[in-house]
Amino acid sequence: MVALESSNGHKQSFGILYEPQGFSFLDMIRLPGEGKVLIEKMPLVVHYPAGRVTANASMVAEALERRNQSWFVQTKVASDLIIQIGDNSFHLHKLPMVSRSGYLSRLVFQRSSNGEEDTSLNIQIDNLPGGSKIFELVVKFCYGWKIDLKATTIAPLSCAAHFLEMNDDPDQGNLTFKTEAFLSFVLLSSWRDTFHIFKTCESISSWARELQILKQCSEAIAWRACIDPKAIIFGNITQNA
Repeated sequence: MVALESSNGHKQSFGILYEPQGFSFLDMIRLPGEGKVLIEKMPLVVHYPAGRVTANASMVAEALERRNQSWFVQTKVASDLIIQIGDNSFHLHKLPMVSRSGYLSRLVFQRSSNGEEDTSLNIQIDNLPGGSKIFELVVKFCYGWKIDLKATTIAPLSCAAHFLEMNDDPDQGNLTFKTEAFLSFVLLSSWRDTFHIFKTCESISSWARELQILKQCSEAIAWRACIDPKAIIFGNITQNA
């Protein structure tokens, strides 16, 4: 059993249901390189503090501004990377994006090898899990802004992190590492959040199956039902979440 303290000072003990390979449950709560993570319950949210972006002070992003179907990162440096997600365009910078994403790094390298290095690259991504709404969170993470991980977005965000190959540098905690840690914590702590995750998997079913998110949800429900059979009655799920 592990006792965790929420932001309101209350403590609660949980049994360990599932641990991603390579780190312990305590690592999930105090992620390497990021200090202590603030945990809020009802609904469960984890706030990740702003991380590193680049040593170049001029690249520090001030805001992410939306204009109709276009997103612009406000910095002192002009955008040199445009990423199209469906009908939405994100005007970004190569450095913070490729440093976090192996997928984008490979595409940018291929374009640069073809003589496009001095131009603003335009990359179209049509099949990103979660679409532009989830990619907005990815952008904020890459630029070092705080992101809120919630049960309603964690499944598509985890799938998007795998799609974009954001799994390097585990000591610094790339997005794949963080989403898997949060997902594991949610599955063993809340009925309601587990069902939220189930619901969000409808639009990303193939990815959710491949990454075994649906399997983890099923195992979490079965485990909690064995511990408290009465809670499986729908009327008690919200009360006991």
